[in-house]
Amino acid sequence: MLSTSRPTLRWSVTVPELSTFRVDPLYTGLVLAAAHVLVTAWRLQQTWWWQDDLSMLGTVAGRPLTLDLLTRDYHGHLQPATWLLAWAITHTSTMAWAPAALVTLAMVAAIDVMLLLLLCRLFGRHQGILAPYVIYLGTPLTLFPTLWWAAAMQWLPTSLSLVTALYCHVRYVAEGRARFAAGAVLAVVAGLLFFEKAATVIPLLAFYTIAYCVEGPLPRRIWRAVRRFPRYWTAQAVVLATYTALYLRNPVNLPSVEDASDVVELAREMILDTFFPGLLGGPLRWTPVTPDTVAALPLPPPWLRVLAAVVVALTVGLSCLLRRGAWRAWVLLAAFLAISVDLVARTRLGLLGPVIGRDSRYLCDVALFASVCLGLATLPLRPGLDASADGTASGPARRRVPLAGAATVVVVLIAVCGLVSTQRFMPGWRQNPAKSYLANLSQDVAASAGPVAMFDQNVPQQMMLATFENGENRLSHVTRPLADRPVITTWAPTFMIADPTGHLHPGTVSGSSSSSGQPDQCSTASRPSVTTTLLGPQLTWPWVVKVAYLAGQHTPATLEYGTGRVPIELEKGLHVVYVQVTGAGNAVRISGLSPFAPVCVGQVTVGTPVTG
Repeated sequence: MLSTSRPTLRWSVTVPELSTFRVDPLYTGLVLAAAHVLVTAWRLQQTWWWQDDLSMLGTVAGRPLTLDLLTRDYHGHLQPATWLLAWAITHTSTMAWAPAALVTLAMVAAIDVMLLLLLCRLFGRHQGILAPYVIYLGTPLTLFPTLWWAAAMQWLPTSLSLVTALYCHVRYVAEGRARFAAGAVLAVVAGLLFFEKAATVIPLLAFYTIAYCVEGPLPRRIWRAVRRFPRYWTAQAVVLATYTALYLRNPVNLPSVEDASDVVELAREMILDTFFPGLLGGPLRWTPVTPDTVAALPLPPPWLRVLAAVVVALTVGLSCLLRRGAWRAWVLLAAFLAISVDLVARTRLGLLGPVIGRDSRYLCDVALFASVCLGLATLPLRPGLDASADGTASGPARRRVPLAGAATVVVVLIAVCGLVSTQRFMPGWRQNPAKSYLANLSQDVAASAGPVAMFDQNVPQQMMLATFENGENRLSHVTRPLADRPVITTWAPTFMIADPTGHLHPGTVSGSSSSSGQPDQCSTASRPSVTTTLLGPQLTWPWVVKVAYLAGQHTPATLEYGTGRVPIELEKGLHVVYVQVTGAGNAVRISGLSPFAPVCVGQVTVGTPVTG
């Protein structure tokens, strides 16, 4: 008899053990990089042009793109690529912020990706690479030079040059492919097009080569590094020599530092008060540079300074204790940090004093290299990347200690502190008045029936400090990129004044005047000039002179005040003319009148322009 029972189907599913489940750190890093880029984009949309940005845009506006413009000195900086970007922005989108923000964002994304690739190249897809990577992504040390476009165009290309050159260098040394050698050289060249500090990438590559890529005692390592890669180092040397020759064409005279204690104080400010707390996500607190500027300097609480120094000391000590050869990474970092402190001491200390050490811009690229050095000191290098004679870095650690859990907690805390610090930094940038000031000014000019005449004046200090040279903070310079801008003049029958918000108001003059009881002074055919005596003398200054006059017909004239002379035009009838002239004295003279155009001058006032 046939059986009618149906066979039982048995299904089996193999479930991997949780202990074997691992997320590829490369993909995790890419997700973290994407999150960092999105947060940066959100921060950038809250900012706008500020200080040096406005100066550079005003310099390139309306100018042709020439070699002289690209190689123009900017306060001691040779920055052709930045001039090119500024020129492109002003000639394609006036003063739109979005193109500049996109350039910044692209550089941030490129740095994040290249750092992740470098860590994977050095240590493989090791879960441990996420710790130094997160520390870099979360540090507030890179915030200020990201939000401020002029600073971003210096420090972000320098950081990108550093990480790209190091990635190509590591691959060239390991694989010997010429394309990676060319990549390292081109990365340095690209960085130098933006900022001279990219020149420090070359000695940094040399330090890394001596520490990790050749074997033997130190003197022999130097020689072997040169002998092993002669063409490569020759190319880097040519780049450095060529750039140095171009850079020194316009030497900058900076105040010398006479007190060695200032250098020590600068180092303390940069390292203990800014760099160490910044690596731990600090400073948690900020202090405005001045009451009338949006910039802020780190002001970490005392406990955070002590904690940061202790954590750094413990990290260095434990890494040297647990991993052979870890000291090499810290020597590399110390050398790069020393170079950075020395450069700031030579170029900025004499101008601004030790407080400049709290400006995190000067540590932006150091923060990037610190994450690489943290990996070098705590993680095993991939096989073949350490040619040291003792074979330490690629070998096992001296002892195994279960520190992964504690390290994860520390990194998460650092990331949280970094978010808190950066969020507390942002309110100042939201108060940047440049956008509303220039928008109000442009709208009022566009709404006027005719051209708007204005005498040159400084823009508010919140936009540009009064310390800018060559009139870079003057209205005539800042408004050059605007489509609707006022006519900056030396004389006009009426003029307007911009208030601190950028809105325009009719102007007049407040100052020293001629006596109201003094009879009008009139010209004659034999005496084609008029002199009016003021109640009191003035100091030499760019004054505005208000002249009430009656002219028989239109006539050219020259207003003289002290040594100042300004050609003007007088209209027929009873009018007022305002003239800007630099001079001093107790009398105003109007000369050069037509003999057949009698002119009588009434009250004259010499003073400063004010709203009428």
